[in-house]
Amino acid sequence: MTRPIASLLRGLSTGQIDPNSVTSPEAYLVSKHAHEVVRLRQQRIRDYISAGRFRLARREQRQLLRCFSARVYAARYGWEMSFSNCDLARVVPLANQLARCEPIRDAKYAPKRKEDGSIRHIYRFTPLGRAQRQLSALALVPFASFHPSQYAARRGRSAACEDLLRALDAASNDAVFLHIDVCSFYDRISHRWLLGGNLPLPINRIRNTILMWDDMSFNGCAEAHAFLRHEEDRESHRLGIPQGSAASSLVAEYVVAAILRDFAGQLAMCRVINYSDNFGILCQSGEAAVLQESLTASFAAHEAGGFQTRASVSRVDTPFRFLGYNFVNSRGRAPRAFVPAAKLEQKRTEFTGRIANARNDRELLDSWSRICSWSSAFVLCEASRGLMEDYRETIRRLMSPRLRRLLLRRNDS
Repeated sequence: MTRPIASLLRGLSTGQIDPNSVTSPEAYLVSKHAHEVVRLRQQRIRDYISAGRFRLARREQRQLLRCFSARVYAARYGWEMSFSNCDLARVVPLANQLARCEPIRDAKYAPKRKEDGSIRHIYRFTPLGRAQRQLSALALVPFASFHPSQYAARRGRSAACEDLLRALDAASNDAVFLHIDVCSFYDRISHRWLLGGNLPLPINRIRNTILMWDDMSFNGCAEAHAFLRHEEDRESHRLGIPQGSAASSLVAEYVVAAILRDFAGQLAMCRVINYSDNFGILCQSGEAAVLQESLTASFAAHEAGGFQTRASVSRVDTPFRFLGYNFVNSRGRAPRAFVPAAKLEQKRTEFTGRIANARNDRELLDSWSRICSWSSAFVLCEASRGLMEDYRETIRRLMSPRLRRLLLRRNDS
């Protein structure tokens, strides 16, 4: 018989109930209840903010950070568990550790090479590190007030590209596209700016769970430090947040929102599409050079980090790249977005190799997940949607009968 959720939570939080004695149905109820408690507390914070009661909002945030249900939610994320396979024997001890807000000091350096040949510094955290950063993200989300031009934390890449297509359709004949890419964006975010009241989190939590410090140890690459180690930077203020978690992406969006608000006057007559550290700006051809020079200087002088940028100006009636797509607005035809044929062929080769080398159901599912993720990111391109359909039957044929039955039951439910 399933025990009441209130007594389960009370017993688990006080140690009176052994997590190993909790049944699978009870563990599922605990994880679902934790999710609902977090959602309600976040909504309460939003309501306080809407009413202008900011002191109460911050007090509610502190209670959220201490709340056992929120810690269970974050610990489940730290162990990368779903509702259906929540193992409280591992989740509860980690949730108890989260009460102490220990500094995150260990991470695995996993660099990723970008299409232009540069390196994206990615960090993989331990379960404790992932859980601590997720708990910080849960407390940050209700305070988020992003610029309408931001898409990374709200509607995603596809929505950004769809809005760009609509903007191209309405653009004048002499419009051009100004693309500004912020170089090493995460590595340049200023600690002083984050700690100066610009990030609505307790100072000790920012220091221990958000920032990048000299004494962090990186498994896999001894010299891997994402922030720049210039003497003047170390003497005046430190730089960088480790990229590779939901909390880092959310903090980066706070920085972008501040930048867009500060640049509102310069961008008043332009259509801006922002996705993470990429800024796409539709403007008149006569204004592009002045705007490019002005924005480059403004990014370099911004107090949030002093960012270096790469900028390019393209005519909209010839193909230009943005967020992985090629866009073109040919006269007499509707604007369109497409993925270059060479990129499609590269992805087809990659996915075929992954499927052929899959040794078990788990690796097969991982391959299918990657195919779906890539196809959904480029949903505007008909060829990318066709790529997913091409592999669907192949994946189904290679599945074990047990996995096929499991997926069918999941779809039915």
